[in-house]
Amino acid sequence: MTPRLRAGLFVLSAQVVLASVEASAAEPAPKPFVVKVHTALVSGTPVASEAWLASQWDSVRSLLGPAGLAFEPSLAPAPKQPIPRSLETRADRDLLRAFAVPKVLNVFVVEALRDVDEPERQRMGVHWRAGGIHYVIVATYAVPGGAPCPPQYRCSEHSGLLTHELGHFFGLGHDPRADNVMSYSRAGRALWFSEPQKSR
Repeated sequence: MTPRLRAGLFVLSAQVVLASVEASAAEPAPKPFVVKVHTALVSGTPVASEAWLASQWDSVRSLLGPAGLAFEPSLAPAPKQPIPRSLETRADRDLLRAFAVPKVLNVFVVEALRDVDEPERQRMGVHWRAGGIHYVIVATYAVPGGAPCPPQYRCSEHSGLLTHELGHFFGLGHDPRADNVMSYSRAGRALWFSEPQKSR
């Protein structure tokens, strides 16, 4: 390779790199989903601490950010009537639609959430549809720091709970592979989404 050709290739390579950097810089940031977080109260105190909420949103951002999703969460205004702290029936879940803020993503945080199909069980979270809208409900016993966690749920392994339920919100079903965000199976590895899941 002649010195002139080598110099020409260097200049071309530099131009390609510069163009790539400029294109990346020009790409607009994804428009964030506006999220309103509705938290139930116990004796005037939210069932979810700031640390609990922060840990859940850290997981959401780290796992859904690479898929091009961004979120702008904030606490919903205090309602005139209190949000139920424990949801026992389908009707209880349906009642939350009255608290939902229109045209945003609504997340409800409660102390306990009963399985409506198997009433002897408690659930950690659910994606719920009622009255033509849908929203996410999560229970604070899902990670350490909330209400006492049913031991069979191994709650310390489910810091990705909110991410899992948001996956349902965006149309993802369950996945059988261990440590996939949409799986019930945990083997102790880092949580992950597959490339097809990210592209949905």
